Amino acid sequence: MPTMISRYGKSLGYELLRNDIVGDSLIQVVYLQRLEKHAVTWRFILYRGSNGWLINTFNFADDIAAAF
Repeated sequence: MPTMISRYGKSLGYELLRNDIVGDSLIQVVYLQRLEKHAVTWRFILYRGSNGWLINTFNFADDIAAAF
């Protein structure tokens, strides 16, 4: 089974693509992770509950079209 580094290469950094705010308690943040051979998008959904902000959901996709 190939490792992530052998498939995508080493990380070259990341860029913030989108920061969407919905109301006072929900935020979606999307990052592009730049790698030597490919790019991956990371999507985080944060919810503000009674104890502050929490990551409610996160996922990544190596389908670069997910960035749009």
